[in-house]
Amino acid sequence: MRRRLRLSALLALLALTACEGPPTADGGPSDAGPPPDAEALLAEGEALFFRALAGETDQRRAAIRTLERGLAVAPDHPRGSLMYAMALLSAIAEDQDFRYAGDVEPALLHAMEVNPDDRRIVGWLGTVRVAMASAFGDPARLDAATAFMIDAADAWPDFNNFSLAIAFLPLPLDTPYPQMAVDRLLAIQDCAERTDVCRNDNVPHNVEGSLVTFGDAYARIGDVDEARRYYTLAVESPGAATWPYRADAQAVLDGLDDRVARWTNADPADDPTPFSAGATSCVGCHAP
Repeated sequence: MRRRLRLSALLALLALTACEGPPTADGGPSDAGPPPDAEALLAEGEALFFRALAGETDQRRAAIRTLERGLAVAPDHPRGSLMYAMALLSAIAEDQDFRYAGDVEPALLHAMEVNPDDRRIVGWLGTVRVAMASAFGDPARLDAATAFMIDAADAWPDFNNFSLAIAFLPLPLDTPYPQMAVDRLLAIQDCAERTDVCRNDNVPHNVEGSLVTFGDAYARIGDVDEARRYYTLAVESPGAATWPYRADAQAVLDGLDDRVARWTNADPADDPTPFSAGATSCVGCHAP
C-alpha cells in the first residue's frame, strides 16, 4: 500500500511543482508559460473516468492522473473533486488497487466540502469506512462506521440505502447488518417511481445490476427462494437484452445453491464476491 498522503498535502505538492516549473541553468525559476487549463484537464479526466466506468478499465489510472493535474490548479473545483474521489473509489473496488486506500477518504471528505448539497457522497464515504473497519477487525471502529453509514442512508434513503446494502451485505451473519441490508433494500424497491437514480435513465443497466444485488442480499442470509426471484428478474429484465453482464448474472443464478451454501457456512474464507464488489462493482451497472 502506498504511503498515506492527505489530499490537501498532495494538491499543495502538485500545485507547487506546477507553479515553480523546472529550474533554469542558473538555478532560478524558469518561464514555463501559462498555467495548465484546469477546466480542460478536469473535463479530460472525467471523460477518461467515464470510459473506465463503461468498461475501458485500463483508462482509470490515466483518469486519476489527469484529474490530479486539474485539481492541482483548481483544488476546490466541485465537479472535479467529486470525479477524483469516485475514480479513486472505483480503482480500489474494481481493480483492488490499494495504493489509493489512504487517499480515498480525504478525497471524499473534500468532495463533500465543496459539494455540500450532494447527499450521495456521504453514502459512498460510509461504504469506505465500513469496509476499512471490517478489514482491520476493529469492533469499536466498525460500530462507529456502521452508525455513520446508517445516518448517511437516512439522509437520502432512495440512494444511500443501496450504498448501505453494499457495505453491510458482507458483514458477519452473527451481526444485524446482513439482515439490515435486505430490510433497507426492501424499503426502496419502489424508488423508481420517485427518482431517476433508481432507473436506467442515467446509468445504462442500473436496474439489472441492482436486482442482482437484491438477490445477493437474500442469498447472504440464506433465503434461496427470494434470491432466485431477484436473480431471475435481473436476467429477464427488458434491459438485460443489451447488458454486458447478463451471462455473469445467469451464472450466479445457475450456481445459486453453492453461492448460498458458501455464504452461510461457518468459513468466511470461501464467501463469494458480491456482484456489487470486485470487478463488477461499477461496470456491472455502468457498462453500456
